[in-house]
Amino acid sequence: MKIFYSILLILGFLASSCIAQNNNFSFEYYTVDNGLSQSSVNCIYQDKKGFIWIGTQDGLNMFDGYSFTVYQHNPLDTNTIS
Repeated sequence: MKIFYSILLILGFLASSCIAQNNNFSFEYYTVDNGLSQSSVNCIYQDKKGFIWIGTQDGLNMFDGYSFTVYQHNPLDTNTIS
C-alpha cells in the first residue's frame, strides 16, 4: 500500500509540473510581400543548417531567418529545378 501511495504522489508531482509549463509560441506570417514566391505552400522542411525550405507551385523557397531566396524552373536552362 505504501508503494501505491508513493507512485500516486510521484504521478501527482509530474502532472502538476506539466500543467505549470509556460507555452509561449511565436508565429510569423510570411506572404509574397515578404519575398515568398506564392502564399499557397505545399511542403515545409528544415535542413541541418537551420534553413527553412518551402515548396510552392511557383518554385522552391529558401528562408534563412531574414529573407527568401527563390529557385524557379527556367525552361531555357537545363540546370534549373524542374
